[in-house]
Amino acid sequence: MSWRERMHVSVSTAELQVFTELQHRHLCTDLETQKAWTFTHPEDEAAGTVIDFYWNVPHRYAVYLDGPHHQHVKIERRDQWIDEALRRRGVRVDRFAYQVPLRKGRLMEICDRIAEVLKHG
Repeated sequence: MSWRERMHVSVSTAELQVFTELQHRHLCTDLETQKAWTFTHPEDEAAGTVIDFYWNVPHRYAVYLDGPHHQHVKIERRDQWIDEALRRRGVRVDRFAYQVPLRKGRLMEICDRIAEVLKHG
């Protein structure tokens, strides 16, 4: 399996919903979806993370949508390590938990928060 094939990440329905709402709100400038974050040292605790939504300069803002599978203790611990590693690199990180299916009210809460960060920092 090639590197490109290993790095291909499937996109969840929730991610598509958030992306569509962000487009509707014109919040996709500087947006990189499914950003594969690379680090200098492969043993870095955040190596291999793929950020769901990442706004590069000037925002340096990462957003993860955490579905029900993120409620496992080992996954929560790894998520904390990833968040800290990104923060040490000057990236602001937000994680949004949601239940499947992503409800309209939760979708609006997530997008409202993203809009607030992008507009006000």
